Amino acid sequence: MINALALVSFALTTFTFTDDSPHVGVVDWFRQRESLVTFDPDLLCVTVLNEDRSLAQGIFNTTTGNFVDGRTVPAARVPPDIREIHRDNVVVVWQ
Repeated sequence: MINALALVSFALTTFTFTDDSPHVGVVDWFRQRESLVTFDPDLLCVTVLNEDRSLAQGIFNTTTGNFVDGRTVPAARVPPDIREIHRDNVVVVWQ
């Protein structure tokens, strides 16, 4: 997936998702893993826009520096609104 060092080397931005969020695929993937992050404050929902414009999405453990779950969305399937969220930051923390 991605190197944990890459995650900490970039400025982070935070994006809050709601029921009316247009980022359905990303939000649904996180919601399906809600039980992981609800009770563990060390876990973060993050997306990373890779150099090839693909999107790494995962649950990152801030204590271990590893991802506990994740997927890669091919560049052709990354919606424009998600690219816009990543315009100024490679890494976005979702809450």
